[in-house]
Amino acid sequence: MGAKRLDAEVLQVIDEWCAQLPPVISRKKLDWFLGGIVSRKHIANLDSAGEGPADRILVGRETVYPTRSVLIWLAETRGLKRLKGIRSLEGMIPFADAPVPQQHP
Repeated sequence: MGAKRLDAEVLQVIDEWCAQLPPVISRKKLDWFLGGIVSRKHIANLDSAGEGPADRILVGRETVYPTRSVLIWLAETRGLKRLKGIRSLEGMIPFADAPVPQQHP
């Protein structure tokens, strides 16, 4: 899969998302933090094939990713485009105030 070149507007969107998200995201919570854009099983399969986000880290038995690496990977593999009329993420719930996802058995 060929990586797309990222322009200044895409990098600005990535910077805005990074400011709203934690610095690293576990594979288990990736779908929650990204609003269901990608599932943890899909990412695990892509990682096995060497096509997942760069810079993954193993912490104990958990795989985590630097948030910026995930967002760059999304932009390069799936594309990222700001919709007209949306200027910023201003007004979104800051990460510190966001509800914590519930653990499921």
